[in-house]
Amino acid sequence: MKRREFIALLGGAWFAIWMLRRARTRSFWPYLLLPGSLSWAGLYVGGLHPALALVPILPLLPHASRDPGLFVESAERPHDPLNEFERWWQLPVEGILFLFALTNAGVPLGSTGVGTWVVLVAILVGKPLGITVSSIAATVGGLHLPEGVDRRDLVVVGVTAAIGFTVALFFATAAFPAGATLQEAKLGALFSLSAATLAPAAAWAMRAGRFARVTVHRQRDADGTVSS
Repeated sequence: MKRREFIALLGGAWFAIWMLRRARTRSFWPYLLLPGSLSWAGLYVGGLHPALALVPILPLLPHASRDPGLFVESAERPHDPLNEFERWWQLPVEGILFLFALTNAGVPLGSTGVGTWVVLVAILVGKPLGITVSSIAATVGGLHLPEGVDRRDLVVVGVTAAIGFTVALFFATAAFPAGATLQEAKLGALFSLSAATLAPAAAWAMRAGRFARVTVHRQRDADGTVSS
């Protein structure tokens, strides 16, 4: 790793962001083109995957003090650079992820091994556990869950997030050279699609989401029957 070049380029990217923020730049394009390019070059010369170039950049973009969330439709969404970036790139990213999955998913189905089960356990167990525990820790620290969301819902969200197909494929491709280990890791990522069936099962077991509403309605019907 060329450490000095990596630090210099990444530091230059952060300095460029600071200058753009001082100039009150409202478009996300200057942040993407100048600091983003410097970050890309820094990761490349530092031996890291340059596709991660926006990871050190996006958290530093000017953003609204509050955000309704990715899956909340709101007529008054803020127009800060970070939200504008999210809206502009939503459809292109979906198409890119689809093409990425088609390009990188190919792996013989017989290539199971230790890497397969390590990746699968990390996704199906580690991801839900990490989301649930970190969210609960945040509430203990004084933050609050969104209205209508409780800890049972967190478990279901964590299991749903374990459907890590494209991202898991990306990191497997970035972490391992071509060979048996990469094939095993890819197959583990492919098996993580099983979380699509585990998420409804978790919701049913935890009585979360629509299953909680069904339980409430049944209880009300039972109470009405008894009272009549």
